[in-house]
Amino acid sequence: MMLFKLSLRNISHSIRDYAVYFITLILGVTVFYMFNALDSQSVMGMVDASSYEIIHQMMAFLYLMSFFVSFIMGFLVIYASRFLMRRRKREFSIYMLLGMSKKKISRMLLCETLLIGLFSLGIGLLLGIALSQLMSIIVARMFEADMSAYVFSVSPFALQLTVFCFGLMYFMVIVFHMVTIRSASLNAMLRAQGKSETSRPKNLWLCLIVFFIGISLLSYAYYRVTFRVNGIEITTLMRMIVYGIIATFMIFWSLSGFVLRLAMWARGFYYRGLNSFTLRELYSRINTTVSAMSIICILLFFTICIFASAMSINETFRDDLQRRVPRDVQLIHTGTQGSVRTLLQEAGFDTDMLEAVSEGHTYEDDELTLSKTLGERLEAAMSQWYAMINFDVPETIMEQSDYNRVAAVYGNAPLTLADDEYAIVCSMDIWKSIRDEALALHTAIEINGRTLRPAMDSCAEGQLEMNGMDINLGIIIVPDGLMREDQLYASWLFADYRASDAESREDAEASLQQALARSNEYFSVNLRSAIYAENTGIGMMVTFIGLYLSIVFLICSAAILALNQLAACSDSRGRYALLRSLGVSDQEISRSLFWQTLLFFGAPLALACIHSLFGLPFCGVLLLAFGVGNMQNALIPTALLLVAIYGGYFLVTYLCGRSMIMEQGTHHE
Repeated sequence: MMLFKLSLRNISHSIRDYAVYFITLILGVTVFYMFNALDSQSVMGMVDASSYEIIHQMMAFLYLMSFFVSFIMGFLVIYASRFLMRRRKREFSIYMLLGMSKKKISRMLLCETLLIGLFSLGIGLLLGIALSQLMSIIVARMFEADMSAYVFSVSPFALQLTVFCFGLMYFMVIVFHMVTIRSASLNAMLRAQGKSETSRPKNLWLCLIVFFIGISLLSYAYYRVTFRVNGIEITTLMRMIVYGIIATFMIFWSLSGFVLRLAMWARGFYYRGLNSFTLRELYSRINTTVSAMSIICILLFFTICIFASAMSINETFRDDLQRRVPRDVQLIHTGTQGSVRTLLQEAGFDTDMLEAVSEGHTYEDDELTLSKTLGERLEAAMSQWYAMINFDVPETIMEQSDYNRVAAVYGNAPLTLADDEYAIVCSMDIWKSIRDEALALHTAIEINGRTLRPAMDSCAEGQLEMNGMDINLGIIIVPDGLMREDQLYASWLFADYRASDAESREDAEASLQQALARSNEYFSVNLRSAIYAENTGIGMMVTFIGLYLSIVFLICSAAILALNQLAACSDSRGRYALLRSLGVSDQEISRSLFWQTLLFFGAPLALACIHSLFGLPFCGVLLLAFGVGNMQNALIPTALLLVAIYGGYFLVTYLCGRSMIMEQGTHHE
């Protein structure tokens, strides 16, 4: 009982030291439960089968991510425990001088760990349960689920998984505490408090040389992923990432060696107020945490890229679906038979259930491949995109009247061609750039003995297949009557259901599916309902996975910085007390601490943002290969996430550090 009361007193007296630890544990538990409880919420049973399947696939990814997340959180919890043990070693030595055995100290730490664990686990689970309800409602609305039957629910699986994983982390902390106490000598613990990490001054010229090497290495990596991105291979990409990591370490290592000396040359600035003290404290901080700063910078960079890419993918999958999916259904039949409508009737489907019907054909000429339509630009295109593009497949060809029917469906302008002209319709940016270069050179093509030249210097915007993304790689549009019947490749049909309500539409779709199942012919079926559900699900899946990883990376980065800063504040309390005894006001000391904390948090973030100026465009180019664009629109949500978590940790760190210093000042007085 005495150990329990002592543990409670220690926790209450050290609440400032434990603040970052508590916040990190609570956030970790909240996020862990929230993302693992999604599929067991009551509203998930109200979505349709296809939507639920997508959610189920998403949860499989999230469960896998949770193993990775638990490993990261375990590392962070151990790291935080090291900070707390360092802060309290002198306290433990006093207990030993008063006659308390190491065994009792270990029991006291066990009791404290259990109390902290239960408290953080309880608060985190309550927050996680509450936020998971909100998240499930958002998901259900995205899938247009019926919300009338919504009930509050708790996921037993997520609850058990969270308790197990964090219980395992707390067990590791207990083992760490026991090993630390039993292996530490009384003398070492007496000298632990106030022992600052120091490092030998670095050679100025060596620091300058390392800095310029780091900048050069980083510039080369930036150049390769910016101006040579189209031809970059996976091995080259990995090498550029390694170069970036090495360069980041070199920059922080060198900056810690010469920035202070550069500041000292600006005597008017250096000796103004507490600037000299602030800069020396910051110099000592960075000088002893070069590796940590480098790792945090890389983590922040990955966080920005992952979350921005996830948001861009989500926006692409959900944006402007009405334009890309203009009808209820599209059927494509590959073969030499003519009308899709006729084939449906033969399969027993009542085509009177369809309205706004448009039909047409596509053709192929084995002699007309992408390599032929590129002409003089083939070699350049192959050098840039060879690994990503097959240049030898036959082009898809449509006659002008057929295409104009498609254009009317999508609301695009019709094309008018002369007898010796052709056009290319394309909707995918990466392919448009390749084809536009060839069209600008007026590259001629030959089909069935007739030479055709481009009617336009660039591709027309448009597509044939209904899809959640703009993935039309290019369709050659030629004058009517040019193609032979034996070159017929596929027939297609667009239509809406002749239905006045959702139930009638579902009946028509079910009847169509039954007819297709009875037919001996193969149809490619694009349903508006399925495309909407799939795009919503994929967008949501990518967003949640990106958000999950981003939050965890941000918590780890900010928590490590916060713990280092608070450890430095603890070690520097004597120096702050000396400043106060010399007449320095509390306001000036608080201002100095604020700038130290801001620059300490800001340095890795600033370099991570510089990395992102080149990394995000590279991600954008890679995503273009999958029809994803608009990286700029993801910057605001990414910035808000950084401000909320990283900025929150900065504020808590500053307030805790100031409280620590001011308390020391009060005791000193």
